[in-house]
Amino acid sequence: MEIYENSGIDTSKVNYDTKIIEVSVCLKNTTEEEKEVPITYLSLETTGVGTAISQELLMGNSEHYGSMVEKLEPGEEKVVTYPYEICSIWFHKKDWKNIEMRSFWMTFASYPDKIVLYL
Repeated sequence: MEIYENSGIDTSKVNYDTKIIEVSVCLKNTTEEEKEVPITYLSLETTGVGTAISQELLMGNSEHYGSMVEKLEPGEEKVVTYPYEICSIWFHKKDWKNIEMRSFWMTFASYPDKIVLYL
């Protein structure tokens, strides 16, 4: 997980800052057939805040980021990276200053059981 100061998105018309958290995940197809893995459901969370993959950044830099549906051949393993935008208005000022110190996790499912991976 990497945190970047500026998302590259124009925030000049709003009164808040943004940062990008890039998360890399390893996908592996352990079956004997081609699989499509939808990534749209992967959310990034921290206490009190959750966000989805930034579509604007994903579409603007498709060479660097993974696809919203990854195709894997039998036995194939690949590492893909996804951008998540966070906004300063979601946090208290002191928390925003120390955002790198917060715990984050990926949420794979919320119901009926919450399934997360701590980063």
